[in-house]
Amino acid sequence: MFQGNNPTLREDVFRQAVSAPSWAELDATAKRANTMTIQGTAIKTLVLLAISAITGVLAFNYLWSAVIAGTRGLPANTFPIMLGAMLGGLALALVMSFKPMTARFLAVPYAALQGAFIGALSLFIPLQFLGGRPNFDPNVIGTLVFQAAGLTFAIAFALGAIYSTGLVRIGGTAMKFLFAAVAGVALYAVAIMVCNGLLGMNIPNLWASASPLGIGFSALMVGLASFTLLATYQQVDDLSKGGVPKQMEWYGAFAILVELLWLYIEVLRLLAKLKSRE
Repeated sequence: MFQGNNPTLREDVFRQAVSAPSWAELDATAKRANTMTIQGTAIKTLVLLAISAITGVLAFNYLWSAVIAGTRGLPANTFPIMLGAMLGGLALALVMSFKPMTARFLAVPYAALQGAFIGALSLFIPLQFLGGRPNFDPNVIGTLVFQAAGLTFAIAFALGAIYSTGLVRIGGTAMKFLFAAVAGVALYAVAIMVCNGLLGMNIPNLWASASPLGIGFSALMVGLASFTLLATYQQVDDLSKGGVPKQMEWYGAFAILVELLWLYIEVLRLLAKLKSRE
């Protein structure tokens, strides 16, 4: 049924979760109280976002203090924080992907770890493009982060409003195309890491390029991340109508958080590239 791009929303994952009393055995009130809803998923998404924001701000401010003190490059603790939070979050995400009912316990620590990762990345990305400039002003980093967060929420809200009208639905062909596009981007990232990092090749890294082509690539990534977020909205909506247990709201919230964080990263990267061209 679902050919979505988000691996956390595979149909077989949700089939595993339907172990509660059968739909026919529940009366109407029990059905509403014990099944996943859009409203419940939205509330839990806001909870996870708040947790990510708190840990993200803490991590960013901790590293930011070193920049303000006069460090033009990355503070020494940036990569340990990024690596530890990324690996911890990846481990939790894998567990939730294969055991979706664990999301009610693991989604919160996942959000906290991803917040720390995003907080460190929010310093790394602007410094990557702006840190070496002679007239570099560290205060511009905070401005870019604020702008990226605002644009991310604006895009997410706009997509939600558009989808709620019922005028936009992503068909099976579009879902397959989206899956292929995301898979292609993932393969490109792996090729860069393996070929450039291990084999000493020189494949252009458009994520790290502020050239017109690199900026165009980042704009494309923002569009792709936005499209995947819209697809995730649709998949969560469809699944909420399928009678899965209410605990799966945490899993739906986790899936939406994954897309929102990706969108934020791509928006921040695009803004940093544009700023570096000024």
